[in-house]
Amino acid sequence: MARIPEQLGKLTLGRQLGTGRHCQVWEAVDNDTGQRVAVKVVVPEMAKDPEQRRLLRHELAVAQSLDFPAIVRIDEFSVAGGLPHLVMEFCPYGNLKKQASAGVDEIAPRLHRIITQVAWALDHMHGRGWVHRDVKPENVLASAEGEVRLIDLAIAARRSGVIKRLFGGKVKAQGSPSYIAPEQIRGPTSIPSAACCLKCSRACRHTRRPPRRNCCTSICRQRRRRSRPSIAMPPRASRS
Repeated sequence: MARIPEQLGKLTLGRQLGTGRHCQVWEAVDNDTGQRVAVKVVVPEMAKDPEQRRLLRHELAVAQSLDFPAIVRIDEFSVAGGLPHLVMEFCPYGNLKKQASAGVDEIAPRLHRIITQVAWALDHMHGRGWVHRDVKPENVLASAEGEVRLIDLAIAARRSGVIKRLFGGKVKAQGSPSYIAPEQIRGPTSIPSAACCLKCSRACRHTRRPPRRNCCTSICRQRRRRSRPSIAMPPRASRS
């Protein structure tokens, strides 16, 4: 894989925070303001792919339609040196998957606060007409005090109304197989599908394992046959 340059327009990249199939996330400094930011940049091999640019623009649009402290803030989409990227707030927190791998006992005292904030972040998204579709420990950043940022809005989709569910046709299922909800596999994007993802993520944080160890095909078969789960929202008094 080709290396991403240290200088990206007005941004000077520092340490790498994460990586995926098509994008990398870096800590950076905005040389115009001196501010620390996070940068999600498409890898050079995929930089000319219009779908990757569409996903970044979509993620920006979703983020800018939201206004909640537990959801990551995304400031702009830009292209520098031929590399499309998003500039977002920098959160010096590790994701829950990494934190759980170091020991569940350390997370336990913060878990109720973390789950509460994630639940209210999803509630805010639902109120604005969005379903996240990829809630999992890797997409939840949490501080030592339990402050949270829900990240990765790239595949968020509009909620399916009754008419769309009846006449909208097939919708491509997207999300991480270990956390995906049965109705999400079937197509409609709904609030219960987000609840299922949150419930699976909560189980993962307790056990340090994905909710299923089977292959993706087996997971999808099992999930299609199961009824949607229920998850109780925390009381409003707990909201941060």
